[in-house]
Amino acid sequence: MHKEVNYVFEFTMDGETQSHVEYHYIDGYEKRRYRWITDGDGGFPQPLDFKGTEKEFKTIKPVLLDQELVYENSRGEQTYNLIYDLTDVDVVVILPFTRYYMGDRPYYEFGFSNFVYKFKFKEDN
Repeated sequence: MHKEVNYVFEFTMDGETQSHVEYHYIDGYEKRRYRWITDGDGGFPQPLDFKGTEKEFKTIKPVLLDQELVYENSRGEQTYNLIYDLTDVDVVVILPFTRYYMGDRPYYEFGFSNFVYKFKFKEDN
């Protein structure tokens, strides 16, 4: 298995840009993509339902296509579903992003354990 791509997801809220890196590997047999939350340093890779590109390693900043507010409370805590285009494969990813408070201080968090990978819709010709 070798590393194929690092995706750097970015989202700006309250004037602060937050980022999260996903590490994708490809196996030598099926050419299937695997996702590692940490860069291969521990845990097990998670197999994904799509093939890699078999190209040289690169780092990609996925394109933010849309954001949808899915939760908000009276304290101003919010959760969004962010939809990103993985431009090297026919896949989009839906990624939760939350702003929450401890006291008066805001904290920001990508829901990296709740990623959803979906194939892009194809237009009928």
